Amino acid sequence: FSHLLIPTIKHTDFKDFFSFLKKHQKIIMKPSRGERGQDIYMIAKKKNKFIISFETQEITLSKRQLKSFFKQKVNERRFIFQKYINSKTKNGDPFDCRIRLEKNGNGEWENVINLIRIGTGQKVVSNVSKGGSVSELNSFLKANYGEKWKEVKTSIINTGKTLPYKIEKIFNQELGSLGIDIGIEKDGRLYYFESNNAPGVEFGEGAIAQVKCDYYKYMLDKLSN
Repeated sequence: FSHLLIPTIKHTDFKDFFSFLKKHQKIIMKPSRGERGQDIYMIAKKKNKFIISFETQEITLSKRQLKSFFKQKVNERRFIFQKYINSKTKNGDPFDCRIRLEKNGNGEWENVINLIRIGTGQKVVSNVSKGGSVSELNSFLKANYGEKWKEVKTSIINTGKTLPYKIEKIFNQELGSLGIDIGIEKDGRLYYFESNNAPGVEFGEGAIAQVKCDYYKYMLDKLSN
């Protein structure tokens, strides 16, 4: 799964942060523990200035002001820093693909639904709770990736079939639900943004409920035996 991973550094000092920014020119700064899209910033270096984008806002800072911003934020909580992945629609709105998974009646992972979440009018994240929108996978891929859309869809499906087992292995824990968020570059390459072991059910609620019921029955039978 190394091809899915984004270059990343953890909570660090300003010197290492600045070197990372110089190397990649555009990076994402976000809390090390997810907070439903809160406090996520895009930082871009343009000559001697630095542009910080957040929700629908954008500000330009000097290096001295950037250092003050960095110190203020990292004193509040721990952050990670990642190379920026240009996962944007043709209209310039950020988006990601939510692969929504549940364990089924055989105790295996099932890809219940795949959705595209679009941050309409937002600068950095595809946060539907802040006014974004949701699109069906096929129509979105056809509109944004042309002849490559089937290839991209196959990559998404294969990721949903295999990555959940790797996540369980890494954390040495059996899970029942997963929401895996994937970014898609202009060339169709997939990048792993994050995963959530308590994803919402606001989309595909009926299908999710059915698979959950089958899994609960499977677990009940397993415990009874």
